[in-house]
Amino acid sequence: MTDAVWVAMIVAVPTTIAPVLLRLTDSKARQLEKQQDYAREDAVRLQAEEAARLLKANQAAVQEQGERIGGKLDEIHAFVNSDMTAQKRMNLALLVEITALHRAAGQEPSPATLAAISDLEKEIAARDRAQDAS
Repeated sequence: MTDAVWVAMIVAVPTTIAPVLLRLTDSKARQLEKQQDYAREDAVRLQAEEAARLLKANQAAVQEQGERIGGKLDEIHAFVNSDMTAQKRMNLALLVEITALHRAAGQEPSPATLAAISDLEKEIAARDRAQDAS
């Protein structure tokens, strides 16, 4: 073979083989990138599943705590209402007693006292109806 043929082969072989080698290395690099992407996606999916599990557990705990607090609030509300109703009954009894003392002394009770008695009687009746309804 002549020198020209050798030179032609030296030039032709690398120019023919180089693109094939480049495609092979690119293909391997792309496969590696895909594997890394899949691994990242799997890690993100696992994190999302864990976050969802924790969120669900937290929501259940919050709901349970809310139900307990709601029950306690109902107890407190009933206690305060019954205590307040008792206090209003005592106030009404005192006002009735005062009006009786005024009348025994020959005086008419003030219109404000009579209005307060009427208001207390209505409020106590409304509280009684509300308590009976619940």
